[in-house]
Amino acid sequence: MKIKMLKTTKGSPDGFTVRSYVAGKEYNMSGGPANDLAKVFVEQMEVAVEVKSKVIEIKVPEKKLEIQTPEQVKIKTPEKVVVKKAVVKPKAKSKPARSTRRRKE
Repeated sequence: MKIKMLKTTKGSPDGFTVRSYVAGKEYNMSGGPANDLAKVFVEQMEVAVEVKSKVIEIKVPEKKLEIQTPEQVKIKTPEKVVVKKAVVKPKAKSKPARSTRRRKE
């Protein structure tokens, strides 16, 4: 339970330690004895009020998804396709390398 203190008051959330709860501040008093103390502050002593949690509703606009079947998908293809042939000229045969040595006669 979450409470907001209206008046500064001392109390023990666990039954052993004493704390001072300051007016104007909010305290989260959850779990066993702390929740019981919060109920005492609100209902019996009237030094605190319960803080209700706010629920915020967020509306997200719906988006419609269009799913296309393969038949519905249109693919644009070019109307005219030009294929160019490459002309490859054979390389000229190279002459064998000449020997630089002289023949003996």
